[in-house]
Amino acid sequence: MIGLFSKKRKDSKSMIYLFRYQEDTTKKVLDTILSIQPKEARGGAGETREAVIYRLATETLEKLPPDYIAHEVKERLAKLEPMNIFLRQEIDRFQRVLNAVRRTLIDLKLAIDGTIVMNEELRDALDRMYDAKIPNLWLKLSWESSTLGAWFTDLYARNEQYRSWLKLDKDTRPIAFWMTGFFNPQGFLTAMRQVFERILRKKNDFELSFCDFLGSNTSESRLVT
Repeated sequence: MIGLFSKKRKDSKSMIYLFRYQEDTTKKVLDTILSIQPKEARGGAGETREAVIYRLATETLEKLPPDYIAHEVKERLAKLEPMNIFLRQEIDRFQRVLNAVRRTLIDLKLAIDGTIVMNEELRDALDRMYDAKIPNLWLKLSWESSTLGAWFTDLYARNEQYRSWLKLDKDTRPIAFWMTGFFNPQGFLTAMRQVFERILRKKNDFELSFCDFLGSNTSESRLVT
C-alpha cells in the first residue's frame, strides 16, 4: 500500500513537470509566431508600425508623471526614520523607471524621424511596444505585468501612492498601504516593525494597537495587497 501511494506521488510530480514544460513550450511558440508576423500595418488603418509607435510615444509622454525633485524629496524625508528611509528608496527606484521610460520614448521618436540611429535597444522597445509588451530595459528596472497597458496602469498607481504619501504631514502616514505597489514589500514590513518596536520601547506599552502604530486617528488603517 505504501509503495502504491509513493508511486502515485511520483506520477503526480511527473505530470506537473510535463504540464509546466508544455506551458513553457507553448509560450515560446506563440512568441515566435508573433515575432515573425508582418509588422508594417495594424488593424487595416493604413498606419505603419513606426507611425503607430510614434503616436503611442507622443501620447504616453504627455501622460507620464513628472519627475520627482530630489531636493524636495530629501527635505520632506529629512528625518532619519525607518519609514522615511524606505519611502525615499522606493522613490529613487521609481525615478529610475521614469527616467528610462522617458528616455526610451524620446529616443524612439528621434530614431523614427531619422535624427538618431535605431540601435538594438530601441528596436527591442519598438517591437515589444507594437506587440503590447513591456520593453526589456523597462522590465529590468521595474515589475512584471501581463501587457504594456497593465504595466502603465501600475506605474500611474504607484506614482499616486508615493505622491499621496509625500503630501502628508511629516509625522503622518497613509491609512492604507498597497503592498504589491512597492518594489520592496519586505523592506516596508521591516521598516514598519522597527517603528513599532521604537514606539513600544518609548511608551513601555506592549498592548499598543496597530492603528496607534500607524499614527492614524481612524480605526480603518489597513494593508492592501
